[in-house]
Amino acid sequence: VGIDRFLTTGDASVISNLTTENIRPILKETEGQDSHAQHLRKMAQTIFEFAQNSATCRGKELPKAALAVQENIEQAIHSSDHLVKPLKPLLEKMQARFQGYQHHQDLLNIFHVIKWCREHNLIQQGLTLLEESLITHLCHKVGFNADNLQQRHAISGAISFIAQKSPDGMSGGKEKDSLRAEDVIEIITPHIPSREFVKTFERLRSARNDINHGGYSANYKKAKDFQKTFDKVLTEFEKQLSS
Repeated sequence: VGIDRFLTTGDASVISNLTTENIRPILKETEGQDSHAQHLRKMAQTIFEFAQNSATCRGKELPKAALAVQENIEQAIHSSDHLVKPLKPLLEKMQARFQGYQHHQDLLNIFHVIKWCREHNLIQQGLTLLEESLITHLCHKVGFNADNLQQRHAISGAISFIAQKSPDGMSGGKEKDSLRAEDVIEIITPHIPSREFVKTFERLRSARNDINHGGYSANYKKAKDFQKTFDKVLTEFEKQLSS
C-alpha cells in the first residue's frame, strides 16, 4: 500500500511508517543487528528524504537522493525475500521507476526529478527546479559559480535581455544595458542552443513567477493551463539540450 501510494502520489509517509512498524520488533529483538531489517529501514528513509527534497525543491540534494533510493532498493529487494516476500514485486516496480538515474549526470538526473514532479502534480516545484537547473547548467558551461546568487542572476538577466532583442541579438549587438551585461551576454551566447531556447525560457520564467506570486498579476494563468505549459517547456528543453 505504501509503495503504491508513493508511486501514485509521491507521498512517502505511509511507506516510511509501515516499514518502521514492521521492522521495529525485529531490530529490537536483534538489538539492531539484523542486516535485512536495516536495509529495509534504510530504503524507507531514503524514499522519505527524496520525497521531502522534491516537495521543497532541494535541487542540489535531489540527484543524490534519487541515486540513494536507487541503490537502497537493490538491497531492499534482496532483504524482502527474507522478511516480507509480498513486498518484493512492489519494490521491483519502484526500482523500474528509478532506474534512469546515473552517477555524475546531474542534468539528466534533475530532468528525471522534474518529470517525477510533473507526474505527481508538483507543478510549482517542477517549474522552479526546471528554471533553476537550466541556470545551473549555463553557470557550469561558462565557468560561473552555480552557488553564487549574483552570477546566477547575471545569467538569468542576460537570457531575459536576449529574449527582448531581435534574432540578431543572439550574436551580440552593440545595444546593451551595461559593460557587465555585455560581458555576460557575450559569454553565454555560444552556449544557448537556439533562439527557441530563449523564448521557451521566458515562457518558463513567466509561468514560474505567476505561480510563485499566487496569480496576483494582470495576465495570470488558470490552474489548468500550468500543466500544459509545463509539458510544452519541458519537452522543448529536452529537445534543445539533446540536439
